[in-house]
Amino acid sequence: MEEASSSELWGIFKPSVVRELSRAEGGGETRSYLKRLLLQHGGPKSARVSDVYETAFAHLSRNQPAEYFYKNAVLQRNVLSRYGSKRSRVFFEFRAGTSKLDALIARDSMHAYEIKTERDHFRRLPTQISDYQQRFAHVWILSSEKQAARLEGQVSSAVGLAYMSSRRTFEIVREASRNTAGLRAAAILECLRRNEYLKVLEEFGFSGLGLPNTAVFREAMKFSSTLDPEQVHEATLERLKDRPNALSVSALAKLPLYIRAAAVAARCDDEDVQVLLKNLACKVYQKERA
Repeated sequence: MEEASSSELWGIFKPSVVRELSRAEGGGETRSYLKRLLLQHGGPKSARVSDVYETAFAHLSRNQPAEYFYKNAVLQRNVLSRYGSKRSRVFFEFRAGTSKLDALIARDSMHAYEIKTERDHFRRLPTQISDYQQRFAHVWILSSEKQAARLEGQVSSAVGLAYMSSRRTFEIVREASRNTAGLRAAAILECLRRNEYLKVLEEFGFSGLGLPNTAVFREAMKFSSTLDPEQVHEATLERLKDRPNALSVSALAKLPLYIRAAAVAARCDDEDVQVLLKNLACKVYQKERA
């Protein structure tokens, strides 16, 4: 396993692979992939699926830290520590205007995390921050310690800065300020699914009944322009925390560290986690059912 390439090892953390491993009657394709790794790069035939994942995670962690480890740090700090709550929810690759946010945490507020590893550039950062500040009350940049030092004088003091230490802990350079002046109600609502933004607007008196489907979005956004963006932000926060099939804190905590971020990226729910844990405990060379 030590001789496997990083791309081979990262392959087992792909959302499609973890999704297959978390489905009832699934896991066969993943174990086939793991068997090939063991055959090509060594490893005991008695190994369990969890052994391969844990070994791969440790090996990858010793190399240049990738975005995956940063996402695990976000989960630990915002969801699984004292900062989180039972209703905290996390979303990866969350669409926000022209940008795709690395991690959105819905807990006491909406906390947007843009991750910048050593390999990332800052060319799109002004656009990304603008997109996020229109939609989320707290905006953060999570980077390496070297990147954080470069960013401190380049971005607004309202933007929180944090870095991941060599021990993979989440270290704060400065806290994100609650910045609501730039929030736009329509921009916030555009982040939601149609049924979600309609439910939010119903709380403010909007009804799409009688409108043709082609006009609902236009009229909903027009109506939102009359609303207080901060109130829309709070209503959207509650809607996200109640989103069905989102992974709960208690289920996330049951997973080993090495696969938590992968389970979120695979959009696993609580039932999927139970199956995932069972399949992780299986031997790689377990006989398939006839």
